[in-house]
Amino acid sequence: MDNKIISVVLPAGGQGKRMKSSQNKQYLMLNEEPILSHTWRVFARLTCVFIKEIILVVADGEQQFCEDEVVKPYISEKHPEVKVISGGKERQHSVFEGLKLVSEEVEMVVIHDGARPLVSEDVIYQTIGVASESKSAISAVPVKDTIKMINKNSNTVEKTLSRDQLVYVQTPQVFDKELIIKAYENAFKKRMIGTDDSYLVEMLGHNVDVVQGDYQNIKITTPEDLIVAKEILKERGS
Repeated sequence: MDNKIISVVLPAGGQGKRMKSSQNKQYLMLNEEPILSHTWRVFARLTCVFIKEIILVVADGEQQFCEDEVVKPYISEKHPEVKVISGGKERQHSVFEGLKLVSEEVEMVVIHDGARPLVSEDVIYQTIGVASESKSAISAVPVKDTIKMINKNSNTVEKTLSRDQLVYVQTPQVFDKELIIKAYENAFKKRMIGTDDSYLVEMLGHNVDVVQGDYQNIKITTPEDLIVAKEILKERGS
């Protein structure tokens, strides 16, 4: 792939409601290190692409705590610049705040959930590689279970969907900088709220390529997810 200049935006303002925690889930400890620290350091270690900056978008009022507990104890001179900023009410608003601070010379933007600390470098490289050609790529894994569309009023099945055409969408999602900014501006202009970043690109009529993701790239949302994450790290020898 071309050695393009890349910015990484990590939305990390999620609350701990389903985690049953008093603090935001990305600050919970995973093997004695905050979840969010695990996440940003995966990108900081990349060597085959040029990551200029990593932007952590956290809940309002948590910037200093994040810098002190998540960034400073784990940063080194070899790492790209790590910025911590305040996000918005919803994830979409937070990502847009991050996009506003992307450096002018950046050509591509990687958007990745702060609560997905187990993403592999291989998945990141592949998604960036595809997006460098097509301007838009997401990681996803095939659906394992049978998915049915139901009628919410009668709670009856309307249709059984073919698993061959269904995937579980993950992050990273990677985009040409100008394309993703245009997609976000269009969404806010039309008052659209997307379920993920690629949806906003789809609404521009632009194709989104799909890259094979990784079932271990889980989003830590519940206490059970934290247990699974610890076992995955143990299996990896981390």
